[in-house]
Order: sequence, then C-alpha cells, then structure tokens
Amino acid sequence: MNPICPRHTFTLFAALVLLLMALATDSPAEKDTSVMGLQCAGCSKSITGRYITALGKDWHPEHFVCASCGKPFGDQAFFEHEDHPYCQACYNQKFSPRCAGCGEPISGRYITALDTVWHPHHFVCASCGRPFHGSQFMIQEQQPYCRTCYHDKFTEKCAICKQPLIGKYVASFWGENYHLEHQDQLEACTSCRRPICDQLTGGGFRYEDDRTMCAICRETAIDSLRIANQLLLQVKRDLEGMGFTFDKADLPLRLIDHRELTELTGIHRTNGRTQTKEETVNGQVVKREVEEIVILHGLPRIHFAAVAAHELGHVYLFQRKFPQLPSSVEEGLCELMAYLWLRRQQDHEAAFQIEMKKNSDDSVYGDGFRAALVALENNRPDLLFEYVRQHSRFPR
Repeated sequence: MNPICPRHTFTLFAALVLLLMALATDSPAEKDTSVMGLQCAGCSKSITGRYITALGKDWHPEHFVCASCGKPFGDQAFFEHEDHPYCQACYNQKFSPRCAGCGEPISGRYITALDTVWHPHHFVCASCGRPFHGSQFMIQEQQPYCRTCYHDKFTEKCAICKQPLIGKYVASFWGENYHLEHQDQLEACTSCRRPICDQLTGGGFRYEDDRTMCAICRETAIDSLRIANQLLLQVKRDLEGMGFTFDKADLPLRLIDHRELTELTGIHRTNGRTQTKEETVNGQVVKREVEEIVILHGLPRIHFAAVAAHELGHVYLFQRKFPQLPSSVEEGLCELMAYLWLRRQQDHEAAFQIEMKKNSDDSVYGDGFRAALVALENNRPDLLFEYVRQHSRFPR
C-alpha cells in the first residue's frame, strides 16, 4: 500500500471545507467572481468581485442586511421569515413567542403551560413567586400556584386546627369539617357527637358518671326534676295531639346517672327506662300501674324530650294492653313514637336525633326503628300501632 502524499491530503481537506460551506444555510456564503452578469438582490446592480449567495439570490456583502434593522450580517447567522433575512435580535423581537411572565421574546429553553409559553425562571407561583422548576403546580382562575400556596389560599380549612383539609376528613352533620385524626384525638359529646374542643363547642364538661358533654349541649341540659316533669308533660300533650291517648294517672319521673341506669337495665347504651307493675289475685289482674320513668340527667332539652317520647311509647303500650312483643318490635314502636315527636320540631338538633336513630347499628333499637319506619310509609300511625297490637308484628 502506497502512503498518501501530503499534497493530496491538503487537497482533500480543502474540498471538504468547500463542501461544508456550500451546505450551510443559516449564514451568508461570501464568494469571489469575475464573471459578469450577476445582479445584487439588494441594489439590483451588477456584481463584480466578492459577493454573497443566500436565500437563493446573490448579494453585495454590504447589501445583504437585516430586513428590520438594516445592519449587514457580516459573518453572523441570519434567520429567515417569509423569504426575508433577519438578525437574531430582530427575529426574536418580531417573531419569537413572548414569555407570559415578562412579555419579552423567548429564545432557547422555554416552558409551555396554561396555553402559553414562559421563560423557565418566569414560570412562578402567583402567590409566593417561586419558580416551579418542573414541580407540579395547581391552577385557580388561570393562575398557577405551588401546592402549598394553593391549599393555603383556596382549600377549605379544618374547623379544629385551621390547616387545609387534605386527604380524608369528617363532614359532620353540623356542617363542620375537620381532619379525621381529630375524631380519635378528642372526646366526643355524649349527645351531639361533636369532638369537644374550644374551636367547635367552646369546651365541654365531664359528668360524675364519666359522660362527656359539650358546652353547646350543656346550655340546655336538664338537671332539675321540676323542669324535667314540665317537659315530660309537654311531650305527653304533644303525643295526645297526634291521637295517642294516655290514662290520667300520674307518671312518676326520676333523673338518674349513667352508672345506675346501666345497673338497672343491664344495657350500656340506653338513656331511659319505664318500670311497670301488675298485681294479680287468683290469676286476675287487679292493679296495673307505671311505677316510674327514669331518664338520664344532664341531657340537652331536645335529646331529653326524645327520650321522654320513647318512654311514653312504653307507657302507651302498657296502658293500651298490648301483648308482649318481640324486643325489636316494641323498641321499634317506641323509637317511632320519639320520631313522630321529633319530626314536628323545627330544630337542627331534632333532625340530628332522627338521623342518629336511622343510622343506629343496634340490632334491637336500630333495626326495630327502621322496620317501623318502613311500615309507617303505608299506614297512619294510629292504624300501624293497632295492627301491631293485633298481630304482634309490623305489617309487610
């Protein structure tokens, strides 16, 4: 194999350079010719000597200029738009997209967001002004926000800790939304079930029998036997106005704490009890009476009245000589009696007590009430009670 001659190497290199210059399209190619007949696209005069070929035309070097500012390109690159050459600065000013942040033309890297373009350092949170740098952003009224600012400005706040409600939270019956963890951190009111805290309830109280009551419910709590008897009598009159008749005998009422009531009934989740007595002689009933009604002390007014209506249901069944009923049927009827009274009250607490009854998970009270409620859909209350008295069950 013969070695390559240095002269040949130079010739090949020169040819390669000329080829690359001929292929370049973004900068003018200056040439030298003595050939007559070339015409400058800029001044329309004949070209002799050095010239430039660009955009498919020939130019005097001093006449190949930016179509906007008129400066010659020299050996600088140019940009074409609609068959006209522009320097980089003029091209950007006229035709490059403009940053939505600063309004200046964009060259180089950019970000597309919200249907427009931005310099990367100008695409920032509309609140804190920090660039996103590729991190996620959230939109409100066509403005970008970082996650922290978005939640601080627009996300609903927890009613207890005032921090944004992100993730799981409790939407309470009372219209107060709070983080789920507060439900486990705070004790609940025995009556309204709100977490007891300054923010929601103004604090609360603990009774001697270990019940907890919020300050809102405590405002109407029934602790006086005199007031309790007045309220019992009022509920009795309301039920009589609905067609339920009661004997004229007195109904002894006693207020009781939770420990004693649990011992008396053997049921932990109960708020009252009606104690009745029958005396027989030779198998014949000679005396029937309601010995006493006991209700938890310290219940707020509406809750107390609902319990009183339930216990008056037991009184009504006893005085009207209903047969012994299955527990779920008897308690279902008494819960229905309380429901009939509650639904006549224009009170948010009454609506809450109804909701609690509808959603009770107790197999006797809850299931019994829901069965009674279904039966009520197609029957008047008085006819429903009479049907149960005759058949010991709810109509199907």
